Amino acid sequence: GRDLIIGGGASFTVFPSLGLRLSGVSLSAPAGMGGEPLLKAANFDVGVRLLPLLRQEIVVDRLELNEPVFSLRVDADGRRSWDMAGVDLPVRFARAPAARIWDVIVSPAAAAASSDVAALSIDDIRITDGAVRYNDERNGAWGRFDGLNAQFSLAAMDQPLQGSGSLVAEGETFEFKSTLTTPQDIAEQRPAK
Repeated sequence: GRDLIIGGGASFTVFPSLGLRLSGVSLSAPAGMGGEPLLKAANFDVGVRLLPLLRQEIVVDRLELNEPVFSLRVDADGRRSWDMAGVDLPVRFARAPAARIWDVIVSPAAAAASSDVAALSIDDIRITDGAVRYNDERNGAWGRFDGLNAQFSLAAMDQPLQGSGSLVAEGETFEFKSTLTTPQDIAEQRPAK
């Protein structure tokens, strides 16, 4: 129920890793919610290691969002623009030391076990010169953060997501370090710290 728009084209790299750059990327808010897209980014880069790919394994070594703007909204009915509940992700990664190309399948969510995404690992997740906007239409609460620069790493979806970075709020720079219990908890709508 969301639109992913690639407005600026795509380019590929082969060395030192096989990569894809998408430009002018946006991901819409939920259907019927209107307003700003959940995410807009100047560029979205992803890279996979070449040698494992030759062994028919997928190892993502880089995922980068350049100049992203995250618009987090709660509408008057309480719907959240970032809520992905009920979204059927068409790509599943089979549980294995590394996902093999033939293990990446397209199937309905009902056919996929919750552990299907556990094999996904990303060595380097970066956000460069990003911004976060928050607006709650129910009570008028809002927030604005700029200059978001962060780096995260994820050994597996069922492992902690580690991160650090900085952001600017009301003219002051704040540095942070973070640990999320597991992204899989959030994907399965379980409590996470």
